[in-house]
Amino acid sequence: MRLAVFMAFLCCMSSCYEPEEGCLDIEAINFNASADDHCCCIYPVLRFSVQHRMDSLVWQRDSVYRTPEGRVFRLYDAAFYLSGFQLQQKGTAYTITDQQAFDVFAAGATDTLRQIFTDDFVLVRRTTVDVPVGTFPTVGAFDQVQFRLGLATDANRIIPTLTPSGHPLRTQGDSLWLNPQDGFVPMLLVLDRDTSLSTPPDTLRFARSELGDLFVLSTNTFSHETGYDFRITLRIDYVRLFEGVDLSNPDINVIRAGIASNFTKAFSVIP
Repeated sequence: MRLAVFMAFLCCMSSCYEPEEGCLDIEAINFNASADDHCCCIYPVLRFSVQHRMDSLVWQRDSVYRTPEGRVFRLYDAAFYLSGFQLQQKGTAYTITDQQAFDVFAAGATDTLRQIFTDDFVLVRRTTVDVPVGTFPTVGAFDQVQFRLGLATDANRIIPTLTPSGHPLRTQGDSLWLNPQDGFVPMLLVLDRDTSLSTPPDTLRFARSELGDLFVLSTNTFSHETGYDFRITLRIDYVRLFEGVDLSNPDINVIRAGIASNFTKAFSVIP
């Protein structure tokens, strides 16, 4: 009799127990050591906290600023694409692990095809303060950060109207995609070169074909702890974009060339 009662008790206990599902990977941000069934891991993301600066000041859209040479200007808007993120750890390069298939223009833009890319495309605007770059599970101390201003040649052929809704490469209202040949603009600037409210601002779109490959490289100690997102600060100093540029020059192409030569000087990455 006692044995029968004991066996019934064990049966009842086993039927009431439900295994707990959770992530058992210690590198995930939702690691659960008490879980029984391994599932549902969420891995750390590389995130940039963006600081928009005019020298030491926070950039205000309607404020008047001076170049290092004393030229006054207003900067109304800015937008730029970043991609190709790499972090160096003891000579080894680590990248974002996310991948995505996109429709791209084939040679001559007469046909389309499907191609897989590392999905680390980032669009930074004047209002951007925090931007997720992509999944980055590797932890430890990194000594170098590198990324491209704009998109690589192959990625520049991605068709914006066919990208997923909400993706940074989806068609934008301010024409950040030019055409099948030039693709996406690395940077767009809207500025007033003489600060007169009666003068229409200049909208400058810089095509990759006129810039080539531009990379930002920062050396420092960037630490990524296990189980947490990897947060790094991206600082853009817009005054440095106009360093040595004569904004009073009537030839806008000369001004464009001067700004383009300063692109990488404006960006810095800090822990």
